[in-house]
Amino acid sequence: MVSKHTQAVSEGHSTPNKSHVRDVAVSGNQETITPVAHPSEDRDVNRKLGEGVIETLRAEGQVLVVIVLRPPRAPLTDLPAVKQAIARLQERVLAALSPSAFRLVQKYEAVPSLSGWVLHEDSLTILAANPHVVRIDVDVGGSGGGSRH
Repeated sequence: MVSKHTQAVSEGHSTPNKSHVRDVAVSGNQETITPVAHPSEDRDVNRKLGEGVIETLRAEGQVLVVIVLRPPRAPLTDLPAVKQAIARLQERVLAALSPSAFRLVQKYEAVPSLSGWVLHEDSLTILAANPHVVRIDVDVGGSGGGSRH
């Protein structure tokens, strides 16, 4: 009997290349590993990527992005619990990324988001495959928080 399990990149299972693993089918003592396609080849991944993310990365070798995370399950009336839940989500997402492929710019305290520089296309694949990530968009900046560049 073969059972199929969706494996989150951030769970830390020991696989030959956990940053590219989506599904593992297990039959007895054998497992079959299915790699995640690059963002340009995977429709599920592409749904999370905003316009221009891949194109900017390929053209410039890096792209500043805003990563929107799923809302925390903490009651919205309990701000300390919300902040704590957001911090945990942010750490889970960041733990799956290599510092050489992603450079953090900002962690938001009460908004389930992060911003940073994606330096390699594999980082987009890892982020988009993460169940905690809802959306990845180019960070076009603004004047509300001062310059971050």
